Amino acid sequence: MLNSFLLGNITNQYGTNLIEYYIVNNSDNKKISEYFLGFTIIIVLLLFYYYGINGELIVISAVFPSLIIIYVLRKQIYTELGIRSFSELFIIGSTFSVIITLALESIVFYMLKLNDYNEDANSNSEISIHCNCISNSSFIIKYGCIKGLIYCLIIMIIKYIVIIGLIEELSKLIGLLTLKYELYDLNIKSNFFTHYISSNYGYVLSGISCSLGFATVENIAYLINCDNDIYKMILVSIARGVLSVPFHVSASGFSCILLSNIKFSMFYDGIGLFILKLLCLIPTSMLHGIYDTCLVLLMEFNINEENAEKTSVFINKKIIIHKYIKKIMNMNNFVVKNENERNKFVNICFRQNQTLLSTLFFLLAIMSYILCLFLFIYSFVNLKRKRYNRINNNAISVELYSNEIQIG
Repeated sequence: MLNSFLLGNITNQYGTNLIEYYIVNNSDNKKISEYFLGFTIIIVLLLFYYYGINGELIVISAVFPSLIIIYVLRKQIYTELGIRSFSELFIIGSTFSVIITLALESIVFYMLKLNDYNEDANSNSEISIHCNCISNSSFIIKYGCIKGLIYCLIIMIIKYIVIIGLIEELSKLIGLLTLKYELYDLNIKSNFFTHYISSNYGYVLSGISCSLGFATVENIAYLINCDNDIYKMILVSIARGVLSVPFHVSASGFSCILLSNIKFSMFYDGIGLFILKLLCLIPTSMLHGIYDTCLVLLMEFNINEENAEKTSVFINKKIIIHKYIKKIMNMNNFVVKNENERNKFVNICFRQNQTLLSTLFFLLAIMSYILCLFLFIYSFVNLKRKRYNRINNNAISVELYSNEIQIG
């Protein structure tokens, strides 16, 4: 199959011979493959040393969802980005993006924790109440059950959009700073911190590469927290493989599609360009914040047998379904994000409606996930269609020009 591929004459929309590009960079691709192999062996040995045979399961479970996505996009990655650039951007996403995310989130959470301890819980200070609205019941006591819950939801969503959503979406795409735009000769070699692309399609694939690296490391972190419980590891792997990894890729991909429209446009510069870049991250940051908020609240509403029976009619199952949903959502959410969010206020007002509310938050989380996935797939398909039409138009133009030369 590889031989038949190499015998062809494949060019991209700018006329670059991709076969020649493959031959020129074949030695570099081998080096990257050897580097990845050595890096993987080191990780596997370390996990095996600390976690035994479960370490092998951690690696396989963490990498498997990313491998599926890479396999689906393999042709686009090879022709528009290249193996070397993809590998290096994947490494940037799994190292620099993770480090920046942890640093920024730790700083913000530490500041909020200081506010929680330094301010009196019964104080009338709005800052104190806003910081403590989840960690104790003073917010509910002051505003009442319904209004207190609404205020609490608004503050949580804003907090998670800014702290979790915006920071993660921004950090995941840090690798895009290494890209050079509008290069028509892909045969120019790149280095680790410089990658050349020739279209917005390559720009989007670069963002997906960084996001896959970030999601893979996050998977490893979750699986390590499973305490060598095989059953728990399987549940975490399924939950993250079905929900979190596609969510990360969809969010980064949609943001990159919006950013690429600006990057390859000549109408924006200066402060206007910077503002537009931030605005491109707002939709996915909001969906990310709503998604995390719903998961945290889902864990807060404890489900009991009596309330579960009331809603078992429309789900056609007993309480075990609710228990497993809650367990999977609990495993799917990052521990550091909600360790200070545990609270008792839901037991004050909503004991009789805990099952209904937990089901509502679960549905909202799934809706935000589906919406993010839909936005990315719809935009990505349109981008691919435009790219295909552009290639055909260029091919027709070249053919007409050749015919004119022959006639002349």
